Amino acid sequence: MKAEFYKIGDVVEHTPSSALTAGSLVFIDDKFPAVAVQDIAANTPGNVRIKGIFKVEAAAVTGDVGDPIGWDLNGSPYGGEASSGAATTTLASADHFLGTLVKELTATDGYAYVLFNEFMAKALVHGVPA
Repeated sequence: MKAEFYKIGDVVEHTPSSALTAGSLVFIDDKFPAVAVQDIAANTPGNVRIKGIFKVEAAAVTGDVGDPIGWDLNGSPYGGEASSGAATTTLASADHFLGTLVKELTATDGYAYVLFNEFMAKALVHGVPA
C-alpha cells in the first residue's frame, strides 16, 4: 500500500462530549493528550493541538529531560487544587501518558514542560510505547 501525505498533524479536529475552554487538556478517544485551541461547545467539532511543548500543571514530583511523564486524573498539582489532576513522573499512578519532559522538573516547580505524544529513547527504557 502506498502512503499519501494528508496534512500536518499538529492540530486535529475533535468533537468533545462536554464543553472545553481554550487551554483545556483532553484525551482523544481516552488515549491521545490534546489541548483545546479555542473554546469548543459540547458535541461540536473544534481544533485541538496534539503536538508541541506544553506547560502542564504538575504534582510534587521530579524528573529529568527525556523522562516519560503521564497524567494522573486525581493528582494534585503542587500549589494547585487538590485532586484536580496533575502531570506525574510516577507512571504507576498515571492514567494516561502525556509525552516526554523537555526541561528538568523539581518537586516545587508546579509545572512540567512536556513534548506531547513523543517518547524519547530514555522513555522506552521505562516501558512507554513509542
